[in-house]
Amino acid sequence: MVKHPELNEKIEIMIALAPLSSFAHFTTGLFRFLSPFTNRIEDVLNAVGVHGWLDSYGFGDRFFKVVCEQTYFQARYCKNWFREVVGPSENLDPAMIPLFDANFLRGTSVKVIAQFAQNYNAGNVYQAYDFGRKGNLLHYGTIKPFEYDITKITAPVYVFSGGRDQLVTPMDVDWLLSKLMNMIGSERINDYSHLDFIWGIDVKEKLYGKVIALLPLP
Repeated sequence: MVKHPELNEKIEIMIALAPLSSFAHFTTGLFRFLSPFTNRIEDVLNAVGVHGWLDSYGFGDRFFKVVCEQTYFQARYCKNWFREVVGPSENLDPAMIPLFDANFLRGTSVKVIAQFAQNYNAGNVYQAYDFGRKGNLLHYGTIKPFEYDITKITAPVYVFSGGRDQLVTPMDVDWLLSKLMNMIGSERINDYSHLDFIWGIDVKEKLYGKVIALLPLP
């Protein structure tokens, strides 16, 4: 909708669950530590032929099965690992982790993770992937990657966010809300972290009913 504003008229409502935009206040310690070295890490991974992260049927899938699924103790360990990455949650049942494995670890590209780090390094902006000076000139025609102008999103938007989310923090959500031109409402679920929006044991009561109520009638 930012690059193609004409699509705004085709959308009756956008309901955003823990939406990612600026990464300026991302709080996961390891990610923040590694972010300044993003370009070097990406170059090394590309050099050895690694282009995916937590890919299905690859390292990520095997890691999850071996480390998380064998025993209930391992599942609790994984819950603590998730806590460090996306924030603390009291709404995640470790016994459900084998079920999550069937649907969750389908991975993403190294470039996507690099773009997260680039946005964290850039501060309060939401920008495109940075290919470097020459790459940006080739792809964008500019030395620097362009910033997404969120004010061009004029479709109605309702935002749900989590008060304990370390990936999409309340401060970054507030930044996003200040940019949306047609926000019809927002709600922060104070005890939710990032994964609670899909895995929370009480997500039906706290969230899904409200989402359904917001949907336009057919």
